[in-house]
Amino acid sequence: MTFPSILYIGPLSEGGTCRERKRVLEDYGYKVIDLDTVPFLEQGARLLRSFENRFLFGPNVLELNNEILKLSSDLKRIDIIWVDKGRWLFPDVLEKVKRDTGAICIHYTPDPAFTVHTSRHFFKSIKIFDLCVTTKDYEINKYLDYGAKNILFTLQGVDDRFNDYTKSKSNLIRNGSIFVGHCEAHYINVLKEVVTVDSSLQIYGSGWTKGASFNPKLLKSVKGEGAWGLEYPRVLASAKIGLGLLCKNYPDNFTTRSFEVPASGAMLLAERTNAHLSLFTEGVEAEYFSSLSEMKEKLMFYLNNESALLGVAAAGQKRCLNEYHWKKVLMPVIEWIENNI
Repeated sequence: MTFPSILYIGPLSEGGTCRERKRVLEDYGYKVIDLDTVPFLEQGARLLRSFENRFLFGPNVLELNNEILKLSSDLKRIDIIWVDKGRWLFPDVLEKVKRDTGAICIHYTPDPAFTVHTSRHFFKSIKIFDLCVTTKDYEINKYLDYGAKNILFTLQGVDDRFNDYTKSKSNLIRNGSIFVGHCEAHYINVLKEVVTVDSSLQIYGSGWTKGASFNPKLLKSVKGEGAWGLEYPRVLASAKIGLGLLCKNYPDNFTTRSFEVPASGAMLLAERTNAHLSLFTEGVEAEYFSSLSEMKEKLMFYLNNESALLGVAAAGQKRCLNEYHWKKVLMPVIEWIENNI
């Protein structure tokens, strides 16, 4: 059997979810030729990068689009073009590549595309893609408004890093709670309550050194600007409880951390939403809260009841690794490809 070939374009930094989606396609047998966008979009002076990220135009963006044209021309024939987070891809470039190669074009993004991660290039490209894959069900109508031909909603997933790490560490030492994510007002309001009951709270993410500067207890919990690659599962697995907080800038009901926390073997303590309730059974595979007082009560209870915590954490990890691994999460996309190639 000859498997289709894929030109896979996206940010392929080690530990990023884009890289894991590529690995899944390779595991299914697809021949993947990749083009990493990171070296293009993160080169040059900081001011230039900031300008290009905001306006989606400049020498680096032009160089990337020209490289896509060159690579597709050199390949002559490709079955599928997969674009991950394609805010920077010019619609005329996509159109030419699609026409010249005869490839099916797929766009995937785990981010909200119509709020904080907007792109005039992407909006014009939506009708060119044969399939748009999103993890934001609240944006499906927006895709339709912009002329999407086919849309698939999928969950986000986890990869082998989490299972491999916890299996290799039979005597993990876990302490207190942890939050991984950027600094914003809602997170500050929640975490300053967390430290009143858990002084061992760990915080990783951009902006926290400045954002927590007004609160000495909260600032003491800040451990770093983030964690990536193989360091990420180690950081999550250093805690007993992982906090699943949701950004209030858009109506997310779950995030990537909703899966990565239980996958690491920590117990997920997240904001109560219908999506969270459907992903993990409350009180069995995860715990949820609807108020700060409920969060603090559950945090204190589980930090002082090791056996109960371990039971919920183990059940959550089992379900996560069995049902929410990228290989399973991407199955609807694989099936769509097989039916349309």
